[in-house]
Amino acid sequence: MNKLNRYLCNTDKSNLETLSKYNIRNLKVIDGELEFECGIEVYQALNNLINIDAIEIGRSKIITFLKKYFITLIGILLIIFALINLNSSITHIVFSDPDTENQEVLDYLDKYLKKVGPFSYLNDNLSNINLDLRKTFYHYEWIGIRKNGSYLYLDIKEIKTQPRDDDPRIGSYYASHQGIVKRYHVEKGIILVQEEQYVDKGEMLISGAIPKLGGEFDYLRAKGYVIAEVLQYKEFRI
Repeated sequence: MNKLNRYLCNTDKSNLETLSKYNIRNLKVIDGELEFECGIEVYQALNNLINIDAIEIGRSKIITFLKKYFITLIGILLIIFALINLNSSITHIVFSDPDTENQEVLDYLDKYLKKVGPFSYLNDNLSNINLDLRKTFYHYEWIGIRKNGSYLYLDIKEIKTQPRDDDPRIGSYYASHQGIVKRYHVEKGIILVQEEQYVDKGEMLISGAIPKLGGEFDYLRAKGYVIAEVLQYKEFRI
């Protein structure tokens, strides 16, 4: 033990004469006992002569503090835990636009949720989850999640193509970028590609030329969309 340690001691009043021979401080009579402070050497000497109870003063102050403020400390810890849990847990998943609610997306998102009682927690960061969602649900113009408190919001923007039906011009659809076709939908015209097919920029995707018997064609304005996975590199100087 460190010789600088000091002790808070208690002993019977009958030991007062013995105590008077040693260097002790803050002698008090409490509930029929003598209470005093002393150094480690005095404590060791007295412990061999009389019945004495002692505790290190530092520990005594900590114990006294904990006894006095135990309920308050527990309350503070519970509040801190609740705030941390509120910030990290998920109690509700909400579609920011109710019209885009999709059970398939919810089922897919479930693999990123770790459920503990009434709470759920994300097992990956938002950036990685959003990247995976956009690769999987590529047919949406936009899909992503964001967190606000214990609410997880799903933002989905659907592709809504509204070609002009009254446009008299004929024409076909061509690729504006090179990429791999992931999904397509044709209302008018003939689709010339298939899923997972690589296409070059400028390649025809949906033809507005409809073949007829005799080798002739009817020409119309193609209508639909083709979604492809496109890889682009951009350089930024900071």
